[in-house]
Amino acid sequence: NYYNELFETNIIDYYISGDLNEKYIKTFKNKFNNNESSIDFKLNKISKRKPKVIIENQKTEQAIIYLGYNLNPFTHKNDYEAAVLLDLYIGGFSESVLFKIIREEMGLCYSIRSNLNVNKGTLVINAGVDNKRSEEALKAITNLINELKTKEITDEAFLVLKNNFIHSYKQSRDSQLSVVRATYVNDKLKRVNDVDIKIKKILKVKKQEVMKLLNMLSLDTTYILEEKLEEN
Repeated sequence: NYYNELFETNIIDYYISGDLNEKYIKTFKNKFNNNESSIDFKLNKISKRKPKVIIENQKTEQAIIYLGYNLNPFTHKNDYEAAVLLDLYIGGFSESVLFKIIREEMGLCYSIRSNLNVNKGTLVINAGVDNKRSEEALKAITNLINELKTKEITDEAFLVLKNNFIHSYKQSRDSQLSVVRATYVNDKLKRVNDVDIKIKKILKVKKQEVMKLLNMLSLDTTYILEEKLEEN
């Protein structure tokens, strides 16, 4: 009764931050609007900031490139397995598109991979490239990520992703350190740490779920550490 009276007899301001859609707004209004109270709902959209570029110079054998992508909104627990497969697809292992295209086919880098942080909703691509080709490599990587958003993952490639994860995951269970780390993280995040359940969840992921996350990727920050070459 106290809370009902509080809502019905006071002016209350709600501030909700996040990725809101029309369905959510309608549900919110219906929940709190009644015969004795009403809500005036104003939606303020905040535009995304422009991607930031940071370039630092020092004497180095090779240039280092970091591309930080936001994976927002990343709020659903069911997205975790799809995000893991997305990371593998982009740059998580030797059959990833970054490794095969940027490194092997185009020969633009010495090393390249992606790293997913599911807690922060970010995916970071890092590459070591020749100082003279850093600009070329940066353009090729960003263009490839944009191109991937327009192409559906093949069934064969998707199966390779799942098999690679299952193999690597089972192999990691042979390491005491990996088991301890996984147990700690899963306990903190309240995630199931059962091997069979983990594998079943990965096998249930659909291509459309991975593509959905792929299209959420937005470039936030580019960092380049390179040696400033003298112009001829």
